[in-house]
Amino acid sequence: REPNLVYSTQGPFDTRLAFSFEGVYKPVGFKGIMIHSKMPQSGSVCDLAPAEFRTAKDEAQVAQFLSFLNAECTLQHESKKSDFKQYYQSVEGNPIVMIKGQCTVEASLREVVNFLSPTNDKEFADTMKVADTMFTGGRLMDTLDPKHKIFYATFKLPKPVYDRDFVWEEFNTMLDESSAIVMGQAVEHPDCPERKGMLDYVRAEITTSGYHLKALDDKTCYLSYLVQVNPKGWIPPMIVNLMSADQATNVKRIRNHFAAKRKQ
Repeated sequence: REPNLVYSTQGPFDTRLAFSFEGVYKPVGFKGIMIHSKMPQSGSVCDLAPAEFRTAKDEAQVAQFLSFLNAECTLQHESKKSDFKQYYQSVEGNPIVMIKGQCTVEASLREVVNFLSPTNDKEFADTMKVADTMFTGGRLMDTLDPKHKIFYATFKLPKPVYDRDFVWEEFNTMLDESSAIVMGQAVEHPDCPERKGMLDYVRAEITTSGYHLKALDDKTCYLSYLVQVNPKGWIPPMIVNLMSADQATNVKRIRNHFAAKRKQ
């Protein structure tokens, strides 16, 4: 087993490299050594320059995400009470559609980015319980550096469909002084192997998933959410597309969360 690079830390974002044989993980299809970090659970990605801790792989994923975000899509629902809009778009070669939800959130870009960037298990559970009604549990597996983390989560599906679980690497960064992105990609992790029992979760795969945030002023931002998931198993694509449509309302739940906080 080859040694794995590990970050050791002296301050919130002060790092130096060391070697370790622990914590090896790999993205799906990856054959090389990955950087694993023992970063402290503090600081905000909003305080980091866009180029910091940003790899060529990240650049490619951000470019692809933004191309999907700005691509032509079909309006599926438009709220009469707010500016919430729900869209879907077909992706060539994939029978599962991509879902997009958008709305204004009355909170600063920094507040929403920090909410979507949990640094421990409790924060992760609190965020997911707000954003996704199907979430049943999960944990932060690894903090690779200040912008990259690995998460595991389980989600409840309507019976008789088996529940699903996911492992993903999340990349959170400012794009410029007024916009940010929070996006995920499926990975493998040695502490979260796929379970094969008859009553176990089916390991699903995130194809595209993430939030884009654009500051409108100091107190509001525009939130967009894109998601396309391969649930694996036997579920027909038509059923997957019907079940996925509700994911667009994640942005509404986040908006309502901050609206409720303002009233406290």
